[in-house]
Amino acid sequence: MVCALSRLAVGLPKAPNVLIDLFPHNEEENMPEFMDVHRGMVGITAEDLNEAHNADLAVQDEEGVVFKQAWADPESGFVYCLSEASSADAVQRVHEKAGHPADEIHPLPLKV
Repeated sequence: MVCALSRLAVGLPKAPNVLIDLFPHNEEENMPEFMDVHRGMVGITAEDLNEAHNADLAVQDEEGVVFKQAWADPESGFVYCLSEASSADAVQRVHEKAGHPADEIHPLPLKV
């Protein structure tokens, strides 16, 4: 059997997409994931990060977003947030309501 990546590498035709749903699931499990980036947060502390994350959690239901995790590098000032949402716009609306709009929002369509 040739995997999809091998097919791409050697130029073979793409195998047909077949999805077999063996396990029942709800719609939330199929929500797209996003990683967003905030810049300029040099010196952020764990307490600051927790406060910002909690601000997102407080309003996320208004936009149907689920914020899963947040990371920060106090030295570079970068903060990263992982979320599930219907769109990048919904993620941005939550961040704006929480008082810290994202500088970038990237979809994460592939996961291994």
